[in-house]
Amino acid sequence: MTVKVAGLEHEHFETIWNVLNPNFSEEGAYSINLIPCEITEEHVFALNCEHAGQINKYSYSINEEGTLVIADEFEVIDYKHQVAEYEAAQTEMDGKLTEALNTYTALKDQYDTLMADKESLQNEFTVLQNEFEALKSALAEKEQEIEAKQEEFTKELNAKQDAFNAQTEVLAEKDETIKKYSDTIVEYENKEKEALIAKFTARIPAETLQSIIDRKDSLTIKELNTELALEYTNFSMTKENKEDIRIPAVPEESALVKLLKNYKK
Repeated sequence: MTVKVAGLEHEHFETIWNVLNPNFSEEGAYSINLIPCEITEEHVFALNCEHAGQINKYSYSINEEGTLVIADEFEVIDYKHQVAEYEAAQTEMDGKLTEALNTYTALKDQYDTLMADKESLQNEFTVLQNEFEALKSALAEKEQEIEAKQEEFTKELNAKQDAFNAQTEVLAEKDETIKKYSDTIVEYENKEKEALIAKFTARIPAETLQSIIDRKDSLTIKELNTELALEYTNFSMTKENKEDIRIPAVPEESALVKLLKNYKK
């Protein structure tokens, strides 16, 4: 019987399968112990059928006779535990995002208030400008009187202008702060979405995953996580009910280790 694993092709696949599953024959009732899900130049990653959520990592080599030899010792990778750690880290990051959004909202409210003040100051400044022009028109008839009034007016006008300039500087600073928070939130959401997609890449069929990726920009992080988790659950249940034998590919070790390091800090 020829065995194939979706998405996995390797010249030594059949040999590796036979070594990992010595009872896969008619006499052995086609018993399956381990399912290879990734084969690199030096290692074989196999799903352990007896321990849900466990992946065994074996080293292998080709001896001088050209025979493939798989080491007896192997490393156990508990990806269910890793997913639990990731979800805990995700919860913490969601809290930080909420805090950032609250800060952004508060700054936006301050910005709106300052914009309203700016309009009020601008209107007041316009009124003062009109008064100044009226005083200038009367200057020819009331020169002495207008000189005293103009001095008082100039002081008031300068004070208003200083206040207006000060408010303009504050608005510029607030605009920059709001932009930084906005950029930070967008960058965080994009990174979190990419991390979520990378985490589920090996556990959801490519066609299903692509349909979610095409819509990721319209989804929040929570919505994206929910859809991925539901698709993963549906896929896992289908596999357990033997309605399909699709085996999700496991991500490369370097990406997995990098993800764990980021969220263990």
